[in-house]
Amino acid sequence: MKTAIVIPFRSTPDRERIFQYVYNRLKTEFVDIPIYVSDSREVLKFNVSQARNRGCLQAINDGVDILIVIDADTMFQRRDVEKAIRLAEKGVASMFRNYVRASKEETDSILAGGEIPKEFEAKMFRSTPGGLWVLPVEVFKTLNGWDERFIGWGYEDTAFNEAYKTVYGTKFRRIKANLISLFHTDRIYIINLYLKNEERYRLYKEISRSKDRESMLKLTEGNIKTYD
Repeated sequence: MKTAIVIPFRSTPDRERIFQYVYNRLKTEFVDIPIYVSDSREVLKFNVSQARNRGCLQAINDGVDILIVIDADTMFQRRDVEKAIRLAEKGVASMFRNYVRASKEETDSILAGGEIPKEFEAKMFRSTPGGLWVLPVEVFKTLNGWDERFIGWGYEDTAFNEAYKTVYGTKFRRIKANLISLFHTDRIYIINLYLKNEERYRLYKEISRSKDRESMLKLTEGNIKTYD
């Protein structure tokens, strides 16, 4: 089965060097897997849902069967993602269990060519809502991808996970593996837009609580605004 990596990305001064490191690392370690880097159509504010959807649709149009969707600041081991690919070949969608944010000093060392630490300063988080998904294409199609009605970013990952849980009757399988997020300066949310995202997420949460599969499918129908 054909697999592709999809990375949503828009260049900013604080993220460009991290993206280049991650991209070059992926190109070296995954020479057999095509990489799709996708931006959103929206000019004024980066829409991460739209960027993910555009990349996934391009890959699907090229005949891909399995999608590895990752954030542009994340690192992982090939052996771990291969476990997820094998699950996807059986129709099982998955994410990684552990998530750790590298410090600025750790990130600077990694970007300068240093070894990746076996242990990081920061606390490791369990079962975070985003960062990496390995999906059979049919899952993406059934859920209509990520909801582009979320503005910029914020809550779209959690909504996607709630949609999956409601439609498929189970949570994403969690691979026992680490996902490393490299340090960068976070952009400041415009608070009223972020609150609108929270308000939209409540629709997903309410339907998820009721376990109403048909209502969730109806909610996700308009997720994708534009097709390439």
